[in-house]
Amino acid sequence: MNNMKTYNSEIIDNLLDTITPLEQAQTDAKMMLAARISDAMKAKGWKNKDLLAAVNKENPSVITKWLSGTHNFTMDTLVELQRALDINLMDIEEKREDIVIDFHTDTSKNNINKTKLAHIYCYSSKSKKPDKINCLA
Repeated sequence: MNNMKTYNSEIIDNLLDTITPLEQAQTDAKMMLAARISDAMKAKGWKNKDLLAAVNKENPSVITKWLSGTHNFTMDTLVELQRALDINLMDIEEKREDIVIDFHTDTSKNNINKTKLAHIYCYSSKSKKPDKINCLA
């Protein structure tokens, strides 16, 4: 049973109404980064001091600031954290798909026009079924 009380405040409601969608997205992103950093630290069994050493920082308050969910990270800091924690915090790398193409020609007796019918099968690394493309040669 949940014994939590709901607190309503007109002041807080008014403040929340003034937040733009962009500001909300920025806050959400900062909170998500902090959560991902914290999760990665937990997965490694690290405390704040371990991350501090891994990124060669001296002031422990910087880690607290990063984990607060309010810090506006620089790209340099994000790259440094990615390397230290072996995680991806930015999705800026171009995603590539491996594609295998099989090429077969059909010169069977059933081919009435005696043209070469090419069957090209494209296998994407993400799809389980090949896409078939027919071309007349």
